[in-house]
Amino acid sequence: MKILIQNVLLVTMNDLDEVIEEGSLVIEGRWLKYAGTAAKTPSGPFDRVIDGRRLIAIPGLVNAHCHSPANLFRGLFPGRPLEIWRNYWRAALRPMAKEDFYAGALLGAMEMLKNGATTVLDHFFGNQAVRFMGAGEAIRAMRDLGLRHVVALTLSDKRYEETVPLDPSAALAPEIQRITQSEARASRAWLDECEAFIAEHHDRAKLTTCCPGPSAVQRCTDELLTGAAEIARRQNLPLHIHLAETKAQKIMGQRLYGRSLLR
Repeated sequence: MKILIQNVLLVTMNDLDEVIEEGSLVIEGRWLKYAGTAAKTPSGPFDRVIDGRRLIAIPGLVNAHCHSPANLFRGLFPGRPLEIWRNYWRAALRPMAKEDFYAGALLGAMEMLKNGATTVLDHFFGNQAVRFMGAGEAIRAMRDLGLRHVVALTLSDKRYEETVPLDPSAALAPEIQRITQSEARASRAWLDECEAFIAEHHDRAKLTTCCPGPSAVQRCTDELLTGAAEIARRQNLPLHIHLAETKAQKIMGQRLYGRSLLR
C-alpha cells in the first residue's frame, strides 16, 4: 500500500534542524519513502491520502531503558526501596514461562508504538530455567510488531548479599537464600551464554541488536565486567549497565572500591 500524508508540519531533526510547514510523507509498504516539501513529493497514484493539517510529524522516539517482563507486574510490590524490591521481583520471575515473556514484551511494544516510540532498549532479565532467560521470546514479540530493539542480556555473578550494604552478621531469609543459591553461576558461564545469545539472535536486518548487559558494577565481578566489555568491543556492540541508582549503591561503591561506582 502506498500512502501520502500531506499538509503536515515536519520536524526533520536533520543536520540543519529544518522544520517544514505543509510538508509531505510518502509511505510504501513498511518503508518511509519520502519526507520533505510538498513541491518535491513523488507522484502517485496513492492508495490512501491523509490530510495532516494541524498535526506534527517527528522521528520516532527512543525508550532508552526498560525491563519488558516488568510490564506484567505493574502496581505490585509498591513503596519498597530498590534493593528490597529486587527480591520480590526475582521471586515473581521464577514461575514465568516462555509465553509470559512474549506477552510482557508484546504489551510494552504495543504501548510504545501507540505513543510514538519506535526503538527500545530492553535490559532483559527473566527466568534462568528458560533459554536465555526468555529474551528470545521478547525479541520475537518485538519483531512481530516491527519495533526496533536492542536487547541487553543481564549478567550478574555475585550473590545478593554481596551487592547490598548489609551487616556481615545479618541473616537472610531462607527464601532469599534459596533464590540466590539457585541463580548462582560462574563468570565464564554467563559470558558464554551471552555470546551464544548474540550469535543466535543478533540480526540488524530484523531490527534486532543484541549486546551484553551487566546488571550493575556492584553486582558483577571484575572478570565479568571486563569479559562483557571485551565481547562488546570485539563484536562492535553497545554495552548497557545500571549505574549509581540509589544511596545503598553509593555506600557499596565506597565499600568495594573506596570511591563512587561512577568513578
